[in-house]
Parts: sequence; C-alpha cells; structure tokens
Amino acid sequence: QNKIIIGDFYADYGFGSLLWKQFPVRKGSDIISPILKKGSGISAYRSTIDFAYFRGISSQTNFNLSDDFSIRLSGFYSARKKSSTIDYDKNQVTSMYLSGYYRTESEIEKKDNLFEKAISGNIELSSNFGLIFGATVLTLDYSLPINTNSSSQFSGKNGNLFSTYSQYRFSNNMIGAELSFDANSNKFINLGFVHSVENFDLAISTRYIDENFRSPYGYFFGELSYPTNEKGIYTGINYKFNKKINLALYSDIYS
Repeated sequence: QNKIIIGDFYADYGFGSLLWKQFPVRKGSDIISPILKKGSGISAYRSTIDFAYFRGISSQTNFNLSDDFSIRLSGFYSARKKSSTIDYDKNQVTSMYLSGYYRTESEIEKKDNLFEKAISGNIELSSNFGLIFGATVLTLDYSLPINTNSSSQFSGKNGNLFSTYSQYRFSNNMIGAELSFDANSNKFINLGFVHSVENFDLAISTRYIDENFRSPYGYFFGELSYPTNEKGIYTGINYKFNKKINLALYSDIYS
C-alpha cells in the first residue's frame, strides 16, 4: 500500500514516545490493549485542534522483501506556523500556546508567531511469524530559541529525537519494547507483555522516563499523558465470566 498526503497530517510510530495522534489512550475501561498499542504511520489530519499536526508532504510505502518479511517506509517534511508566548526583550519563546482561543488582543498576538520545520523518517520491518522491529528519527527546528519549563517541549532552537521499538507475537502472548532519546539525550524505556486466552487477559508494563525527557509530539499510556519524569509498573487483568459480565482490574505503582 502506497500513500502520499499533501497538506495537514499526523504520524504515529512505534508505541508513541516520539510521534502519536492528538488524542492519547489513557487509563480507563480499556486496560489491556493500550499496553502494546502500535502506531500505523501517516494519516490525514481532520481535527480543529491547531497544534497537534504537521503541514507539508508525507509519504508511506510498503513492499515485500521475501515471503517472510516486509518493510514499511514512512517520511515527511513539515513547515508551518505555531502559536506561542514570546519574550520580545530576550527574543525567545517562553511557552507554546495550546488553548486554541484567539479572542483578546493578547491571545491574538500569540497566533502563528513561531515557525517550525519538522523532518521525520521511519522504517518498520515486519515478519509473518509475529516479529516487528522499527526505528524513527524526528528533527525539529524553530525560528526562535525556546526556553520553557514545559513538560512536553524541549528548550533550544532545534533538536534530533530518536526511537527504536520491537514487538513479538507468539502463541497467546505478545511482548514489546521501546527505547527513545530526546534532543538532549534523555532516555525513555518502556517494556510490555500481554497474555490473552479465550476469557482471560493479562497485561504488564514497566517504564522508566528521565525527569528531563521532552517529546513535543509524543504521548504515553501512564500517569502523565506526556512522556516525562515517570517510572512505574502497570498491571491489568480482564476476565469475562460470560457475555454479560466482565471484570476488569488494573493497578499502577508509579513515582
């Protein structure tokens, strides 16, 4: 399958530490599948939220290497204006403006005042025996340096982020892992295991995310939606008594 998008789009790769869709999966009624929920690549952006997308050109192609292996290649180039709060005395950005409201003079002043260039590439190798391995690179460059305490935005004018991930499905089990580095080499580590039989599911996930890890377009299934400053162990159990009764329990020990 080949895909080209010219205009507005988003990308979700791996388990989401670098790039994910605008609405993350949070802890709730679905306690099993988010543990190893894997991205599908590039997609057209149709939301009215004005900060969670890219604008430019993106492409994606799939082809077979052999009877057992296939590769998906994805990449994009984006150039767009974003909204921010600027300290004009220091000529730097102090925060990204994400509310989407432009009603007052001060709010209108924040609209589209920062230029962002983004380049990304992803390669994902899949096998017909359940093994998946992938890697993602994301480069971000801004027209002004950013100096912020935001939990999602790194400080600086530009940066390179990298992620590698793998997933293996065998019998009634699935395991997965993701290792990522942000623009300042801070680490993100996530390991997951899911066991599923006819009426019983078990999910276990452990994560370690450096205090200063920053990923502007990343999301995570944890206590915080942005992947930063978190370590913990998550366990979910789902048991189906019958078609009408289902018991779902989860615990998350984190700090």
